[in-house]
Amino acid sequence: MGQNNATSDEKLFADYREGDSAAFETLFSRYQNRLYRYVERMLNDPSAAEDIVIETFLRVHRYSKSYREGTKFAGWVFTIARNQSRTWIKQNRRLWWLPFGVKAPMPADNPTAIAENADIRKHVAIAFATLPERQREVCSLRLLGELSLNEIADVVGVSLGTIKSRLFYGQRRLRDLLADFNPNQDGKG
Repeated sequence: MGQNNATSDEKLFADYREGDSAAFETLFSRYQNRLYRYVERMLNDPSAAEDIVIETFLRVHRYSKSYREGTKFAGWVFTIARNQSRTWIKQNRRLWWLPFGVKAPMPADNPTAIAENADIRKHVAIAFATLPERQREVCSLRLLGELSLNEIADVVGVSLGTIKSRLFYGQRRLRDLLADFNPNQDGKG
């Protein structure tokens, strides 16, 4: 059965649980990039982020029977990714938050764009890395994972008011940290 973008995540997951493998592929396509951006910002390790996204979907498959009907799929899958990220952090007690080797998609035909894109990603990664963990997590879920505030509250397990506060202060801090950064600066005044 072909799935379109109008089919809800919950319907797709129900179809998958009934044996429709194409539904699982559609869910993976919908969430792969969002999860990757979220996890990569949490860990600042692109390779580990890729592994965690795959592990997240392995767990979605493995624990599909434990999914509670009425639960938002987005909240469930981001909770799995969050837990996997926290486990990775605990297992890799090192300076994981430093922005070593930030990778960016590189358009091969424009060296200037490549340099600017890498510079932008580096500055954003550094800004994210300086946020307190709780603010970094909420900002990542909102800005990179594109979750609603209610979904973030479900994933993190705190009140909506706490989410709003962490997001407010995190975004304000990001704005402050990035205020003076201008990737188009060419030294001409």
